[in-house]
Amino acid sequence: MTTDNVEKNLSSRMGTHCWGTSPPSVAAIPDSAACGARWLRATRQTQMDTLTTGTPRQFDFAKGGEHSIDLALSQGMSVMAILDARWGNETLFNDLPFASPIWEHLDLWEDFATQCVNHYRGRIRYWEILNEPPFFWFYPTPAGVRIPDKMSDLKRASIKNYVAFLRASARAIRAADPLAKIVVGSGFYDALFLRGVYEHGGKDLFDIASVHYMPCKHPDDFARSMRSIRGTMREFGDEHKELWDTESGPAGAVIGHAVQTPDEYEGLVNIYRHCFAYEHGLDRYFWFNATGGDHSPESGGVRDKAGNLTPRYNALKVLHEHVGEGALLESRHLNSEVHGYVFDGPRGPVTILWSTAPSTADLGGGAMEATDHQGKTLRLEGNFALSGRPLFIRGNVLSRLDATTSGPRETVTSTLRPAPADSPQARSFRTPARLDLKSAGWAHIPFLARKSDVEIPSTEDHLCKLASPVRAEVQIAHDDENLYLRARTFDESFDPASPYGLVQFTLSNQDPSVLEWSYFYNSYGHWNLFASDHGNKFLRYEHLLIDEYPAGEVKGVAPEVSPMTDGLLFCVAIPWQEIGPVQPGEHNPFFMRFNFTRADHSLSRPPGDRVEEQAHDFSELLICRAPQLSRFVTFD
Repeated sequence: MTTDNVEKNLSSRMGTHCWGTSPPSVAAIPDSAACGARWLRATRQTQMDTLTTGTPRQFDFAKGGEHSIDLALSQGMSVMAILDARWGNETLFNDLPFASPIWEHLDLWEDFATQCVNHYRGRIRYWEILNEPPFFWFYPTPAGVRIPDKMSDLKRASIKNYVAFLRASARAIRAADPLAKIVVGSGFYDALFLRGVYEHGGKDLFDIASVHYMPCKHPDDFARSMRSIRGTMREFGDEHKELWDTESGPAGAVIGHAVQTPDEYEGLVNIYRHCFAYEHGLDRYFWFNATGGDHSPESGGVRDKAGNLTPRYNALKVLHEHVGEGALLESRHLNSEVHGYVFDGPRGPVTILWSTAPSTADLGGGAMEATDHQGKTLRLEGNFALSGRPLFIRGNVLSRLDATTSGPRETVTSTLRPAPADSPQARSFRTPARLDLKSAGWAHIPFLARKSDVEIPSTEDHLCKLASPVRAEVQIAHDDENLYLRARTFDESFDPASPYGLVQFTLSNQDPSVLEWSYFYNSYGHWNLFASDHGNKFLRYEHLLIDEYPAGEVKGVAPEVSPMTDGLLFCVAIPWQEIGPVQPGEHNPFFMRFNFTRADHSLSRPPGDRVEEQAHDFSELLICRAPQLSRFVTFD
């Protein structure tokens, strides 16, 4: 008889993913288990629209890949399944018109949750309630209509709706299986969504808190995020609960001056994350290991054409062989850039050592052996170079470690969307005095881009790409105090009576002589000029320095927005002190990315939600859609 394996896996922090409807993903399970992953996050196996038969209250569990659950359990893994109800944004069809939107049909949802828990009782004990509920979208398309072949208005549930959904889920789960544990749907490391759950009375409806994409470029980044989430939990008297990162991926810029490829970087992050989790008290993490079927490293496959583990999986295997489930005994950070962790491994203490800046190390003894993150044996003699590639050294060597750092923290451009080397160069106009934002003030400012320079990307199959892009023309200028931006959008479907529109941009520091500041895309926030029925807002979504630059509306920055007959005119003065730590004239060039969006009424804030939640919504557009305009910009 199959069991859930939970008791023997409670000490393990490492998990992975499986899409039950994807044969390559299911086939990866044995390799994931052999590489040390003891937990599986099931992502389609209990999704309501995937399992539907088209008849209310009737479901077919085989459609979601039930065999993948049994395979994982047979490999000694334990399973956390997502009870999901977000059809449209990922599956592209609305196969459940009789249950749409689900937050208005909680009786049907509660029945589905009960059936899932009863069906998998004894095999699945942990249930996550919705994947990323900050993006709890609903598409009111007719049954059988494919998205985005037919464009419809998006609607987002409020946090209050989610808490009602969570309450119905908890009622069903606890009645069906008293041993079951409930994982709240994940927000992000600014803890804004989790705070909303608490404020709407959700504290007693879950057993485990969750987060997605903890930053793993540097221990300081990870620690800052942990303080944010744990601080919110403590504020509401919930600090005793476990915290899991249920979707953990590389994201952001590549750290370590020796790192060459995205595939190698993901392998390194799999080691960094394990060290950080133990050091800072993250109880479990699930690697978002997208597994393709063409056996290429870029696809996320487990093995290459020769049958060898790809670097990202091989790094897990090396970690598992040296560290296993061993506890963290000690950690040190020399010069803030040389990082050492000692674990109680299967063969005794083992030190993991790497740097995030050019450094050399001396262990104060003769030559000794080490293993790199891909399992290659190395000989360390006297002073030896350190890089972003971790070394595994037998024993605890931290007490005799001496290190010298010879340069700034180094960064390779983002693995997600690298800055194209052939992006046009431009200069920002330096104004002799504060710029008048009225039209006359812009007459002598050169254009950064004209209407014909702005790309209109093709519609792609992702919720974040459905808000319709439009063309625009852009001017920028600056002085010592402010960055000035003027953007005129052109929208053939524009309705002056409902002047919705969105202008987004990022600034990324590309100067290799500057110490790396760890933002997503290596940029300073995602900026959003937003016109809607909530007024004209200037919103920031912060990716890392959340204690210095909170997400949401930037107070004191008032955009001027004027409706035209065929679009909107946005003008704004943004203080440099609000943008980030790098100032113009000192660090050039910046890499700027822009998106211009009609908004389609889809990004309107649900009643009761804070404006900060809009910042979450908009960040998805920049993350998942290629920029419509990119420029390297010098600020004199």
